[in-house]
Order: sequence, then structure tokens, then C-alpha cells
Amino acid sequence: MNQKTLQKKWDDHRAKKRWMEQFQDRTPVLIPSKKKKEETGVYFFTPDILDYTLIAQKHFSKRNKTFRENFAWYSAQFISQLIQAELGEKDALAEVEQSKEIYSLNLKKMNRNYSLFNEVLISEYVLEVHSLHDADEGKCIEYGIDRNLMKKGVRRRYLSKDEVSRLTAEFDDGGGPDKTTRSRPRVVDYFLEILNKTTVPMGALDRVEVEAGRFKRLLPCVKRFQRGKFDAMISPTEGRFHANYTYAPSEFRGLMRYVGGVKFVEGDVAGCHFHFLLDEMTDDNERKQMVKDLAAADPYLAMCGHPAGVSRDELKQSSHLFKFGTRTDVRRFVGDWDAFGMLPYREGVFYRHLSAKYPVFAENMASKPISHAKHRSDYACEVMRREAKVMVHIVGTRCMDEGLVYLPIHDGFLTLPRQFGRVCEIVGEAFRAECGSVPQIRRK
Repeated sequence: MNQKTLQKKWDDHRAKKRWMEQFQDRTPVLIPSKKKKEETGVYFFTPDILDYTLIAQKHFSKRNKTFRENFAWYSAQFISQLIQAELGEKDALAEVEQSKEIYSLNLKKMNRNYSLFNEVLISEYVLEVHSLHDADEGKCIEYGIDRNLMKKGVRRRYLSKDEVSRLTAEFDDGGGPDKTTRSRPRVVDYFLEILNKTTVPMGALDRVEVEAGRFKRLLPCVKRFQRGKFDAMISPTEGRFHANYTYAPSEFRGLMRYVGGVKFVEGDVAGCHFHFLLDEMTDDNERKQMVKDLAAADPYLAMCGHPAGVSRDELKQSSHLFKFGTRTDVRRFVGDWDAFGMLPYREGVFYRHLSAKYPVFAENMASKPISHAKHRSDYACEVMRREAKVMVHIVGTRCMDEGLVYLPIHDGFLTLPRQFGRVCEIVGEAFRAECGSVPQIRRK
């Protein structure tokens, strides 16, 4: 980049900053909006001060109207997915900056000019590239949205039926063969028996309000489930049970109905993976204290000593990096308009607070040889295999033998309301036998 080009980019950057400073920040960032009678429950999240049509006119004035409309349509749904990832509790901006991995194939389905459109969004300081790394599917780019833009306010824009039809034309309709494996443990047949007695009623999706990107993932899952294609399997790498209800957006589980139209309830094992990390705690005093913290009402706050001014959501998000994130420094945007910097592993908010209470454990975790060469390191897979041993095989078999309805969801489960208490007892007994600790189970 020559000096003249660099100067222009810097001038554009400063002009964008001055323009944005004209607007007040909002708390919470999500502006209330009401769905009109003729609109559907599917919506885009859109920055309140951003107009994709004006950006299209600025950069593509010599292109035809259809091209500019395609840019606005693509930008609306892509940026909406990035905003969805950034919204935390109570419609506020999440404490921890989020990135979203978008594979080129997905973007290409939105529009074949996705690469050009992304360049324009980056030049307008709307879209940010956070990292580029190797993934199972090849090279993967992590994108994010300018959080300063979100602070000025975000709205829901509900789509019309014609717009939803256009949206559905851009993705798979849930066809293809059932991926359920033929060779499977007996407990998987028990899960399949329950799924065969479960339905997603026709028209149920029409009553759900959902972000457009999640809708694009949700609808194919609903269609496959209604066709009896459950895609059930035990993962050969981490041993987890996978089915279409486990990888579908969470709204899917709210649509599932057991025999007689009974709605499932969901149980979530709080701080699940940390029970399997107790073996990493070489200090006996730290281990005893961790067992107490994992049984607390909120393990994430308890493990970190209830730090003032730090939300549970922030600690939970940061804990994923503590467990399985790369231990090397990653160059990324750190929040200042004019600064790029390094975010070392030990500067993560969860690491900083937990290490004050558990210095030996934190140091042991920091020494783990984990990298981003693979999405799932051998270490992470072993933790997940132990989780699957408890949640899938031990608890699943116990529930099967007792004639209970139980479907695992990695570190949680689905069951019937009247059986929730008994399933929680079985989960607690299984954790005590495997880890020597009993988890808190939150009912969703």
C-alpha cells in the first residue's frame, strides 16, 4: 500500500469516526419495535444509523438497480447474523466481543458477489475481519461487526412473506438421506424410539419470532424432522451424541412435542466441563474449593470470586477460551478506534479472575499445548468424551432402564415436566460417581 492510498484510508477512517460521534450511544442497544400485521416473525437485526441502499448507491452508482438491491439484501442478512452474535442478556451488547465464522460457501449462497460486497462493507467500517485460520473445512475467516456502530442502536426489521420466500430459496430445504448410522449403541436406539414419538406440528414455526440467519438453519431441520430424518450418530472424535435437534437453533427444541402434545423441558448442567477438569487440579485445597464452587447457584461467578462489575455472560463466554482457546497471542481489534493490539491468553477476563483464586490450576491450564490448527484439539475432545460418557451413556442407560423420556443435548438434556426431578437426580449421581462433584442443573 503506497503512502497516498494509506493516507486516503486513514482520512476515510477519521471521517467515519467523526460521523458516528454525532449519534448518542444507547443502553440497551436494541430499540423496541413492533411487528405489523402483514409481516412475518422472521426479522433482520439492522444498525439504526446505517442505510445499505445509500452504501450501494455510493459504491455501485454505475451498476443497475438489481445489482444495488442485491447488495442491500446480502448486507442486511449477513450483518444481521453478526449482530445476533453480539447481543447478550437483556438485549444489551455482550460484554465479550464476538466473532462469527462464515464459510465462503455460505456467503456464496447469499450472493455470488459476496467477496466484492464484503470489501465494500469493510471499506465502510461496518464489517471487521478478526482472524483467518485453518479449520476442518479449510481456510476460515472470522468476521465481526463494528461494535461502535451497534452502540448507536439496533432495530428488528420484520420481513414480508415475499421476503421470507426469497430467503428460503437461498438454502437447502432439508432434503437428502437420513444420516442416522446403522451401527450404533443400544442407547441410541432408545433415543430414536423417543424421537419417533415426537413431532413438530405443522404451522408451529409460523408462530415463532426468529432472526433470519437462524431461520435459515431452523427450517431445514424442521422439515427433516417432520420427514422422520433424525441424523442420529455418535461422533467418532469427541463421542458426543448428535441429531438434528442438537445442532438446530435452540428455537427448534421449543417446537418439539411428545405423545399427546406434551412440551419438553430442558435441563442445563451449569459449568459442565469444569467437573471434568477437576483432574487437572493438582492442589488439594484448590480442588476441594472448586467442588464447592461447582455446586454453587452460579458456578461461573463463584469460581471467579464474584468480581464486581463483571457479568455472568462475560465470564461464561471467556471461560470457553480458558478451556479450549489457543494459548498463543492472537492479533485482533481490541476496541479502540485507532488501535490494533494483542490479546494474550492470560488477559482473558475469566483467566484473570479465576487465577486469583486458583493460581495453580490456572497455571496448569495455561501450559496446555492447544492451538487453532484444528477446531477441536485432542485435549478438548477428551473432555467432551468424558462428558458424553456421563450424559449419553451412563445417564441415558439409567433413564432407559427406568422407562423415562430423556434426550441428551451435550451438556444438557430434554425430558418431560413430570420426570424432570428424577432425571436431575440421575445426572447428579452420575457426576458424583465420575467426578466426585455434583452439578447445579438449571431448568429452562
